[in-house]
Amino acid sequence: MKVGKKSVSRTARYPLGNDCMREFSALGELQCAHTLHYCIRETTDGWLLTLRKEAQEGSESETVRLLTSAEAVKALQIYLYENAVSLEVWQDVLADILPPEKIRPVENHETATEKKS
Repeated sequence: MKVGKKSVSRTARYPLGNDCMREFSALGELQCAHTLHYCIRETTDGWLLTLRKEAQEGSESETVRLLTSAEAVKALQIYLYENAVSLEVWQDVLADILPPEKIRPVENHETATEKKS
């Protein structure tokens, strides 16, 4: 480490439990303005990871339950955010990274109990 330089870990930049939000501008016919939210939440039976897309036309989201460590969930959230992974492909990206037994689909009507600290 160089003198005068401060080392900042990724977990310091992105505290666990915070949502990461990425905004995209309108680019004519290439893309409409929209915002992606990468949200994590600890529950009594694993972690919920939700990707939500908001645009003027409306919003849509998908959620999966991850059965892995807090550190792994946070790393996945940061990876998705920093690579601007879209709603259309994010579950494929997760499937490439995690073994299938660590990912569980969550139906829209399913609710989860948040874990108390």
